[in-house]
Amino acid sequence: MPKLIEVRQLPSGGFVAIIAAAGVRIEQIADAARVLHVACVTGDLNAVESGQCVMTVKSEPKVEIIINRAAAARANVGFGTAFLMMIRQI
Repeated sequence: MPKLIEVRQLPSGGFVAIIAAAGVRIEQIADAARVLHVACVTGDLNAVESGQCVMTVKSEPKVEIIINRAAAARANVGFGTAFLMMIRQI
C-alpha cells in the first residue's frame, strides 16, 4: 500500500520502490534508493538520464516507460524479461 513519507524517513526502509514527488531533492531520494536496493521512480526524465533514478514514466503523447540500466544495476534492481520488452532502456 502506498504511503507518503518525508525524505528523512527513507532510511527506515520497508519499501519496494520510492516514487519521487515533484520538487523533491532527487539526490536524497537517489541515495536512499541505492542503499535500500529499490527502484527510484520519477517523472523527471533528466534524473533518469543522469542515473540518479531508475525509472521514469510519461503519458503524453503516449505512455512510455524508460529505465536506466546502470542505475538499476547500482541499486541491485532487476526487471522481468516481458517488462523489459515493453519499455525503453538507456
